Amino acid sequence: MLQRTIITIIALCCLGAGATAGERANSLTDGAWALQFEINDNFDLRSFEGSTISIKKHTADNAAWRLGLDLSFKTENEDRNFWDDGEPRGNQYEYDTDLVSFQTTLHKLRYVNPDAAVNFFWGLGPTIGYSHSKNTQHIVSATSDISSDRSNTINSFNAGVSAVIGVEWFATESISILAEYGSRLIYSSDNSTSENVDYRNGEIYNESKNENKVSRFSFSANAVKFGLSAYF
Repeated sequence: MLQRTIITIIALCCLGAGATAGERANSLTDGAWALQFEINDNFDLRSFEGSTISIKKHTADNAAWRLGLDLSFKTENEDRNFWDDGEPRGNQYEYDTDLVSFQTTLHKLRYVNPDAAVNFFWGLGPTIGYSHSKNTQHIVSATSDISSDRSNTINSFNAGVSAVIGVEWFATESISILAEYGSRLIYSSDNSTSENVDYRNGEIYNESKNENKVSRFSFSANAVKFGLSAYF
């Protein structure tokens, strides 16, 4: 609720500024850099566009490039062994998980009047992402000569166009607050593969493999984001 109230105030300032607004010192200048942070409802800071980093570079007073980047990586191994009075019982499990993903968005931003008290901007650019995850299980029966290997692999890809529109107001020459709407048109493709191999006495006696592919186009509009920019 507090975030919505602040955003509403900024929007009203923008509408009221109009042609009568005077100039205000800012860092919308050729060569300026900025790190941008999103402010959530609890006033915690996180990257404005992309969980890893959101950075902007001005190539003119009224033009800039903004890069948002998400990167994640995970690898995990877990063993589960069940014992009863010192003797193994049930199945013994070994799990392995690998995950890597990235998403990057590049916007070309345009400022209508960089000398205004409240700065209106819009932007357009590409977005692309990829993720790979693989989960494997090695299962051994403690009471028989049967074991199994199971794996599930998912590869996902997306690409499209992102558009934004917003306002930016400078509290000081190098610190600003901004509110921004956004929307995306995305093509995405998911490929999943599941494999099961069962062994008896070390020999394969059952094997199966399933593959599935899903492709789609989607259009989505993002909720208003409230943020802070630190110029240097």
